[in-house]
Amino acid sequence: MPVSKRVTFIYRNYEGLGIGYLASYVRSLGHKVQLVLYPDPWADTYIKQKDKDSPMTGRLRTRVDRELLREIVEFDPHLVCFSTVTDDYQWCSATAALIKAHTTARVIFGGIHVSSVPERVIQNPAVDFLGLGEGERALGTLLEGLDDWQSGAELAIPGIWYRRGGEVHAHGHGEAIQDLDNLPFPAKDLFYDRLPGLSRTYTIMSSRGCPYQCTYCYNSVMLPLFRKDGKWMRQRSVDNVLDELKWAVRQFHPRHFLFFDDVFASSAKWVADFSERYKREVDVPFALVTEAVVLKDEVVAQLKSAGLVNVQLGVQTLNEDSKERISRPESRSQLERAFTALNKYGVHYQIDHMLGIPGESDADQRQALEFYNQYRPDIVSVFWLKYYPKLPIISFAMEKGILQPSDIEDIEEGRNEASYLFGGNAPDFKSWLGYNALFGWLNFLPRMVVKFFLPRHRAQWVATSSFFFSSSLPRLLATVFRRPDFRGRDHVRRTVQQLVYIGKLSWRDWLRQRRLSGRAAAQTLVKEAPSLPPMSTTTAPVERMPVSGRPYLGRRSGGKVYGAVETRSFGDGPQ
Repeated sequence: MPVSKRVTFIYRNYEGLGIGYLASYVRSLGHKVQLVLYPDPWADTYIKQKDKDSPMTGRLRTRVDRELLREIVEFDPHLVCFSTVTDDYQWCSATAALIKAHTTARVIFGGIHVSSVPERVIQNPAVDFLGLGEGERALGTLLEGLDDWQSGAELAIPGIWYRRGGEVHAHGHGEAIQDLDNLPFPAKDLFYDRLPGLSRTYTIMSSRGCPYQCTYCYNSVMLPLFRKDGKWMRQRSVDNVLDELKWAVRQFHPRHFLFFDDVFASSAKWVADFSERYKREVDVPFALVTEAVVLKDEVVAQLKSAGLVNVQLGVQTLNEDSKERISRPESRSQLERAFTALNKYGVHYQIDHMLGIPGESDADQRQALEFYNQYRPDIVSVFWLKYYPKLPIISFAMEKGILQPSDIEDIEEGRNEASYLFGGNAPDFKSWLGYNALFGWLNFLPRMVVKFFLPRHRAQWVATSSFFFSSSLPRLLATVFRRPDFRGRDHVRRTVQQLVYIGKLSWRDWLRQRRLSGRAAAQTLVKEAPSLPPMSTTTAPVERMPVSGRPYLGRRSGGKVYGAVETRSFGDGPQ
């Protein structure tokens, strides 16, 4: 058997389901696992403040980074793993470089960004390995051969790339694991130990992949790579999913479940079996993410009877030409069918609408507003088009002059700082701000009020560049007044817990730095003292000093304090 390795997983902000699966898999092979969760609420557009770059925020980040780096150094990992999305790529690179400067660990980057542009990421000096595709088995094989690789041996693991001696060793695009039932359940405890409130809603995926290729979505890059090796859209068995849910109830006592599949309920037969057994064997309220094409009346009825309370589905646009351009799968009649069924069975539903699609006009937004006003979804979430590496829609944007060749490097290097929650890469985003506000407030406004703003240009009367008033405030009110919107309340709780987590890390770092300062001062006094007076003279306790965490007992003589300083190791140098 190979020697057990210490593996550190780095993640930013909340829970990463992919990290949970990877950690659980390598644990099952006998390796030791550490999760280091970096909190960054300032990266969340919903709560971003103007002082995110203030000196106070900078000091907090410094303390958090220092405390978490200390944890990594003490764990002394053999391998540090980053799950990398494009928006975090620059942060992951800087953090990896810092870790490599303080440890002997090797670093591997995986995730969507890596699978999209591996030829670019492999040149990153902070990265030793890339993991393309779904990495459970590849990571296990890498850990088994890591010692041999460090001794000079070559590795030929599908999906694992590395650079040695200036030469890139590339081994394909990895795999899309077909037998999902054979994977261990994700290591949720790693995240719950850091942010206990996450356990209120247990996130799960009953499938992997998506049958559609929307041109603005990563699936349009992944599906062509993997479908020739097998299915990209893969479904776990009902037995396996229910086994995980029952295990989660026993272990973590969640109040809700959230199915994060790209398209839940893609098989009507699977849904019928699942719905009948879920109510009997689990019976916990749940939410899901899906598409309108699968939400027929009987499917919604079955899921509602099982415990469905909350649905999120994409719409993006009502313009048929735009739908074809971005390869959206649903027709208007399918949207009408889905909305009617959700309203009929009283299911709280949130729809996603996209602003900034090239070629769309003011009339397209009025059409969407009129349609939503007719069916009144509980929440209309606006997402602005943002360009990510290798997406097919990039070609269309370049044809229209929205993007220039010089923009591609920034996109692929993760330097495109536009927010998909506000503004995105739309060159004329200000012209859509009125609709952004009306979509956000739609369900709080009477139908007649919404109709009043439908005539041309009236939407601009409520245009605002304040993300808080157009989006955050109505979203916050929805969490307060709509009980089924537990996902919104979860987001608020996560943010609060993040701030508490930051406070704990900062407090620990402050105490540690104070102890170090106290020890340095005491050591200086000892060094300057010519000799220690005999202990037979009268002594008196002096004030407590933070030396090794114990009271310092010394004696006063001539206005100075003398005594012995204990030396102990706390993992951050002699103390």
